[in-house]
Amino acid sequence: MYILCKIYKYFWQRKKIERGSICLLNKDKIVKAEVYNKAGKLIVSTVSPEFPKDFFSLKGTDFVVIKDKRVAPAQIGEPVDVIFYYINGTRIKYETVIDLATDMQVNIHVGPEYTIMEERRRFFKVEVDAAGLVKSFVRDGKETLFDEPLTVRIKNINLGGVFMVSNFEFIVGDTFTLSLPSCGVEVSTEVLRVQKDAEGIVAGYGCKFLDLSFSGEEKISRFVFECQKKDKEKLKTKSAKGF
Repeated sequence: MYILCKIYKYFWQRKKIERGSICLLNKDKIVKAEVYNKAGKLIVSTVSPEFPKDFFSLKGTDFVVIKDKRVAPAQIGEPVDVIFYYINGTRIKYETVIDLATDMQVNIHVGPEYTIMEERRRFFKVEVDAAGLVKSFVRDGKETLFDEPLTVRIKNINLGGVFMVSNFEFIVGDTFTLSLPSCGVEVSTEVLRVQKDAEGIVAGYGCKFLDLSFSGEEKISRFVFECQKKDKEKLKTKSAKGF
């Protein structure tokens, strides 16, 4: 009787999540997936979720397999929240139940109901040391060309803009097209802030992007994501060596 109740509860929860409008995952744009229990505890996280063929054919849902070296204890039929991180910074949360749980894997179905979470990675800055190129700038409506492309150093970047260091003295309001070879992006940029040190010497420029395309967002998001991964790997290496 107990087993029958568990089975009934599982399929009732599954039927419940199948109601609503359908929104299937854009699988090629997902860079991370996390599964949390209803107490907010992380069960499993991966940067490589798998989307195998769904033999159960649950209408309006996507079958997702999330693997990791260590998965927190979880049970079949347990209600969970699943968060998918997209390359452009969007986070989408699905409420579902666990189909399968082992010490290294969790299987779920997601959809149709979902919540678009508050965007946070868009304004998350990652420290870098990358080159940028500027061919000209506009000041007071007048464009000035450099004899050779000006090389600037990008010290941090996000989808909103950059902080850069330059031998040329810009002023607030200057605009220019910034080429970012590391990302494969060219974007119109404006100087918002001139940062000076304690002695009044210019330390760098805070700039915002003016017309970043969706394609540009994806490229910069991927670059930021890869930088974050490298930073985490460095921290793990230092921790393993006891630094």
